[in-house]
Amino acid sequence: MNTYVIQIFDEYWIRDGESCLEELHDLEAATKFKTKKAAKEVISSTTLAKYCKIKKLSNVLPTFLEWKQRGMVRREIPKISSMSRKYNGEGLEEVIAFRKYHHDHEHEVRFEDYTTWPDVGRFLTCFYDIEHYTSADYTKTMATFKLKVERAAEYLTFKKELKILLPHITHIDEDGFAIMSIFDHELSEYESRYFLYDKDPVKDEHYIKNHYDRILFSGTLKQCFEEIRTRYYYGE
Repeated sequence: MNTYVIQIFDEYWIRDGESCLEELHDLEAATKFKTKKAAKEVISSTTLAKYCKIKKLSNVLPTFLEWKQRGMVRREIPKISSMSRKYNGEGLEEVIAFRKYHHDHEHEVRFEDYTTWPDVGRFLTCFYDIEHYTSADYTKTMATFKLKVERAAEYLTFKKELKILLPHITHIDEDGFAIMSIFDHELSEYESRYFLYDKDPVKDEHYIKNHYDRILFSGTLKQCFEEIRTRYYYGE
């Protein structure tokens, strides 16, 4: 015969008291129900019913007992990493590595160390800073760079900097295009725009899109650069 328990807020368990429902860490001390109907009746007695779930005890008990054996660890607090150090004149590659590490392991880096490190824009003419995005399923973080192309920028400089940064870009769409946001003179006031670079070495067709995924421009790398430089430029 199945036995059921009530889970609340995805991590606590309910014990049915005389005048209230008690929220417990200890699954073994939670109220056990012989039927789902009985558990539903208890859930209906609280205004927090929408946060409650009925679980089969046999499905959740093994995980709880393992957690109990480990000492009922509430959370793991990271130790300070060797990456936590003050900036000492390192180059672009080291700055990118530090920025990416800090984003993924913020609590392993001392704040007073973090504040000494420059943005990647200190080393670049056409790119402003590193950006991070979370995947749709929240399982991974993707990195890219924000474009900041002034009207006086030169194509060869842009091309050289893009070549340096491409290996670090993991924000890739389903068609294999590297995605970079454009920081323009309008400061994206009316719409956000993105440069999509095809990483296929054979092709030379790239896109500029807005945040609605509408294509604003397509062309070669040089043509896209000129479109950004003349239409979506940064500054005066």
